[in-house]
Amino acid sequence: MEISFDKIENALYICFSHNDIKISEEIIEGIIIDYDKNKTIIGIEILNFLDKNIDLNEIIKLGPEEIIPKVVQWQKN
Repeated sequence: MEISFDKIENALYICFSHNDIKISEEIIEGIIIDYDKNKTIIGIEILNFLDKNIDLNEIIKLGPEEIIPKVVQWQKN
């Protein structure tokens, strides 16, 4: 897992694989999931990251399928 943050865009990207992105889906406003050709999650982008109440220390302990519901939950709070 690689994590990058763009200060200018206030966007966090969590990368699980360097496969080519075939599909991107915004599952909830500001949270975009990238999939490869096999529909495997390869990345998660969180826009306006600093404005959300997301615990990065907790995220790094989770796998892709676990992160998505957690991020959605934080987004709604």
